[in-house]
Amino acid sequence: MFRISGVGKGEREKGIGGTQRNPAPMNPLRKLFRFCASLKLAVIVIVLLSVVLGMATFYESKYDASTASHLVYGSLWFALLLAALGVNVLCAALIRYPWKRHQIGFVVTHLGILVVLVGSFVSRQAGFDSTMALSEGQTTNLVTLDVPKLYWRVGDATAPTGAGSSWKQRSAEFRWRPPTSQDPTRCALSDGFTCVVDRYIHNAQAVTRYVPANGVPSRGGLTPVAPSPSPSAAASAAPSTSPSAAASAAPARPDASSPHPAVEFTITAGPGAALPAGSVMAHRWLSTADATDSRVQLGPATVRIVEASSDADAQRILATRPSAADPADGLIVYRPVGKPPIVLPVVG
Repeated sequence: MFRISGVGKGEREKGIGGTQRNPAPMNPLRKLFRFCASLKLAVIVIVLLSVVLGMATFYESKYDASTASHLVYGSLWFALLLAALGVNVLCAALIRYPWKRHQIGFVVTHLGILVVLVGSFVSRQAGFDSTMALSEGQTTNLVTLDVPKLYWRVGDATAPTGAGSSWKQRSAEFRWRPPTSQDPTRCALSDGFTCVVDRYIHNAQAVTRYVPANGVPSRGGLTPVAPSPSPSAAASAAPSTSPSAAASAAPARPDASSPHPAVEFTITAGPGAALPAGSVMAHRWLSTADATDSRVQLGPATVRIVEASSDADAQRILATRPSAADPADGLIVYRPVGKPPIVLPVVG
């Protein structure tokens, strides 16, 4: 015959003839520490990071790295997610202290993750993204920062830079909160002036539309349909290694109100070239409206448009060509609409 002893308060029956006390309530801090070191938290954080990084990769491929950095990598919630990962890794290592010899790999792995996370925090606080363009053998200590700038000119806008006028700049970020006419952005400039920005277009590009001199739009906005009677335009070129080149266009104007002439410049492959004869090798417009648009560099060759003051001046410019006794390496053919073509031999 067996006798079962009584079970007091706070005790539970373990078996016949014995009892076991209920465990004491766990300290809240220790309970929190165990959760921070748990595998459950690790799985949650890793899954969230995978989803977020996939979203950031989508933004970076669709827009650019700056957009992904602003919306994801540089956001506060992403920093908190990385902090949660760091806490989980640290607690998972500390909860196993003192470490055994066979846990050396485990400790080193977790320490490496913590070093990477600390490095990302330092980069977030004190680092910057930039690019450096270098040619072979070139050295430089300059980098290009992805920091939007607002430029303005002080002084006489018609005077060359440094002779009565100068350019100034300041940081100006409009991408993430574009200004509107109802909510403009005010930027303080020099000498007490204030710039009011009421519209911002991201990745805007200036597009020049060429029209014939008589004001009739050309087909597709590219090929003029009538020549300009005045002023005269002439195309000149430095030595070129291309088998042949053709500048096929009438003088045109960037827009109906601009007085600057322009020509459409096309280089086509000739006999002996690597491409089939007649293939377009280069195509662009040359205009006297801007120094950048007035010339094109094609390897060792420089092709430019020069605005002549008169027909006599144009003939003088066109007469500056290699000697007829020198063998020509190629030809520059200028074909004004309604006029005979002008052939310029090019000597390398």
